[in-house]
This record gives sequence, structure tokens and C-alpha cells, in this order.
Amino acid sequence: MTTQRLTYAAEIEYRDADTGMLAMLYVASRTFATGAADTPAHTPFRGCLEQPALMRREVFGARTSQGASRITVGELLLDNLQGDLDWLRRHGHDGRRVVIRAGYPGQPYPSAWATVLTGTRAGATWSTNQVSLRLRDRDALLDQPISSATYGGTNVLPDGVDGTPNDLKGKRKPRLYGRALNVAPPCVNTDRQVYQVNDGAADVTAAYHRGSALTRGADYASQAEMLANDPAAGYYRVWPAAGMFRIGLTPTGPVTCDAVEGATIADRCCARIMARIANGPGGVNPADINGSEIDALAALAPYEAGHWFAGDETIRSAINGFAGSVGAWWIVDNLGRFRTARLEPVSGEPVLSITPRNADQPEFVASADDGNGIPNWRARLRYAVNHTVMTDVAGSVSADRVAWLKLDARELVAELPDIKAAHPLSDEIVFDTWLLDAADAQAELTRRHAIYSVARDWIKVTAYLSLDVLLALDLGAVVSLVWPRYDYDQGVPMRVMGIQPDHAAGVADLTLWA
Repeated sequence: MTTQRLTYAAEIEYRDADTGMLAMLYVASRTFATGAADTPAHTPFRGCLEQPALMRREVFGARTSQGASRITVGELLLDNLQGDLDWLRRHGHDGRRVVIRAGYPGQPYPSAWATVLTGTRAGATWSTNQVSLRLRDRDALLDQPISSATYGGTNVLPDGVDGTPNDLKGKRKPRLYGRALNVAPPCVNTDRQVYQVNDGAADVTAAYHRGSALTRGADYASQAEMLANDPAAGYYRVWPAAGMFRIGLTPTGPVTCDAVEGATIADRCCARIMARIANGPGGVNPADINGSEIDALAALAPYEAGHWFAGDETIRSAINGFAGSVGAWWIVDNLGRFRTARLEPVSGEPVLSITPRNADQPEFVASADDGNGIPNWRARLRYAVNHTVMTDVAGSVSADRVAWLKLDARELVAELPDIKAAHPLSDEIVFDTWLLDAADAQAELTRRHAIYSVARDWIKVTAYLSLDVLLALDLGAVVSLVWPRYDYDQGVPMRVMGIQPDHAAGVADLTLWA
């Protein structure tokens, strides 16, 4: 018969040191065994799970003007007072999968149990009484370099496009996403003056020597054709399939280019680029990317964007940059799914009312945004990033381009002087973006200044909720905080910006924003 006591169960993968095969340890917060129709069938779960590594998820790890989100995963603690788990020390732990579920013994396993965390083990420690398993969230996979490929330095000049031991050997190959301006790519063949802007297909729409534009010639169809055929003097030719180009001169200063990845402007919006990066080498499984949320963000912010990476930047920092360019947040959630949405003023029907009957006293907390919660009277948005700031340019370069080459980005400003009059300590807020078009940048500046020029409440509150509500409540959801103080007595719609649930205790620590 089904018991009504909620139980946590954990499936802990490890590598058996004797067989070299993957095996599984099954533990739970109370002892039970699965039935004949369960998966796995007739399997005992040891009742030694003391703490189930609960996860805290936050839409923004710090400032809401940045795209970075944050996940904190607690330790998974197992009772080992009798030494029953000492044997586990011999086996491989790190990088192995852990799944934590919540449910009721006697119900079908795992179909009737809620999956509350899918994570990866980072290590383990043993004490006299406990085994502590350190977990990391799935988005820790994104902390590796955005480019996994490196140059081998195998050129036998004048042949090859792999650099030499004296220049590129061991350096990471560059990555381009979207459209980037005035990039200084590595020269992969110094005899033939071949440059690579992307480790993959990319078009080079313009090439420059000391800021002066070269003339484009016919494209190359292969590496052999590129190495065998010089461009005419003052020209450049592209091998799009490999993201390379060759110039028809011996340079006396910087060689830069404008380059593009992605077939259409729609492919080069931040949402589509974020999905491509997350789906790239070392990223998340394509099936774990929430396509509907990518589509929704692409519809809200269809602006062309782009950035060039020398190779050592992390996948996480790249996604952060594109998300932050359109005021979006992203996260790899507790189930390992890549999620994203744009920060918007609170609207819509609340999914839950938080009142003195189901919550502790709310606490107002300081904002980490520029100005510490005081409305921002001025906003600056930077766009059209210049990847190579230059002062030594050719005399033929126009005065307008010379001026831009000295800057690292263009900038737009919006001001509301009345806010400064009402709030003498009001300061400006700066948005760094990888947008390209001035009209798109202006639209985003106007939208975001409307958000940050208004006072916003940040509140932390502990709510007591049923299991069904805890499982359904998600980041970005709208709730109503009804409280007999602070002018909240009629209820104020607020957005869930952080959540740490304890399903067994029926408690969630929430961070709310309005």
C-alpha cells in the first residue's frame, strides 16, 4: 500500500574499479524496494540518505543587466556510521551522473516520482559518520573553453594552414558567432598570408590592411586552390568552408576583417546564437534545449548580433554575453534543460498567492544592480563592438572610420532628468551588448531604461507549499505577495527570481522582484 510520507531517492552512478563497467548505488531517505514492474525492478534502496543535495536556482547571479544565472547545489550526505559505504572509496566518482527523485514508496518507480535534480558528481569525502558527495549542476559543463580545437604547428612552409611550432602551436582556434567587426584573426600560413577567422564555415565580408579596405576577389573552393593561387595585389580571397582568407600583399600593419557566421539575420539573433553555442562541442544535448523558449526570445529580440572569440573564452561567458545583449537570462535547470527568457516588467495572472497563512515574514533585500535599487536616471548602451582598437591606420582611411577604429564600441545614451531631481543619488547604468545595428540598439536601450528608471522591490520569503505547487513553481513565474504592510495589502504581482525548494519539508525559499 502506498505510504503518504514523501521520500527522496538517489541514483548514484560510479565506475567499478574491478570490472571497468558503470554501476549504480541506490539510496533513499527511508528504506524501500522497487516492485516487479518498476525500473529497476526488485531493487532495494538503502535508507541512508540524510541530505538530498537540494538546489538553489537564481535567474541572475548578480546584476539583472547581465545574462549570467546561478545555480548552487548542496552536498549529498549519506549516513556511514557503520562503515557500510566504505567500499565506495575504491571506485570512480567524478563526472558521474546523479539523479534525485521525490515520491512515495509503493508508487510506480520512476514514472510516478518527480525528478528534482539531475547533476554530476565532482568528488567525495569520507568522515567517521558520513559520506559527502559534492555535486555540480549540469551547466558546469559549460565552463570549458569555447574552442576545443588547437593548432598543431605542422606547417611545412609554404604549405599548410596549421601554423608552425614558433607561432600557433598549442593555441586554440578561433570561434565566430553571428557577425563581428574588425577582427584580427591569426595568420595560419605566414608565407601565403592566410588567416583564419573561424574554426568552421564563415564568410569574410570585408578585409583590411591598417584599416584600409581590400578588394574582394573570387572565392576559393579548397585549401589546395587557396595555397596555389595568389590574390591580385590589394585584393583578398575567401575560402568560406574553412573560415579562411588570403590577402594579396605583405602586411606592414594589422590585418583585420569583418566576418559573418549564420546564413541569415534571423540565424544571427542572440537567441539562435545562444542555442548554437549551448549545442556545440562540450555543451548540452540538443534534446535538452527548450526550443519554444528559444523561439520566443528570438521573436522578442530579432536583432542581429555577433562576437569573435580568440578561443580561450568559456562557453558560459559567451552565452552570458549574448543573453546580456538583449536583457535575457539563461540557466541549465535542475533537469539538465537549457532554458532562457527575457527579463520583463511583471505582468500576467499570478500562479500563486503568498500570504501570512502560507509564508513567513518577507524580507526586503538590496538590489545588486547599478545604483543599489535607486532608479537610474541615465542609461548607456554600447553596441557595434570594434574587436581591434587601432590608432596606426593608413592615410587613405576616411576620417569617420578612423574615429571609430579608436573606439572599442559605439554608444547610445538615454536620460530622464526628472528622476535625478527626485533621487539626487540616482546614477547611470551601462549595458554592454553585442548588437550591431543602431536602430536595434536604440530599441533595446529604450526598453531597458524603462525597466531600470523605476524603483524595484527585491524580497526574500519562505513559503510553505504543497508538493504539487513546489514542483510546478518555476523561475520567471508571477506570484502575488499579499501582506498587511508595505502597501502590499491588496497584493503586488512579483516575478520569481530565485527558488530553493525542500520538497520533503514542503518549503521553498523564494526571491521575488517587482
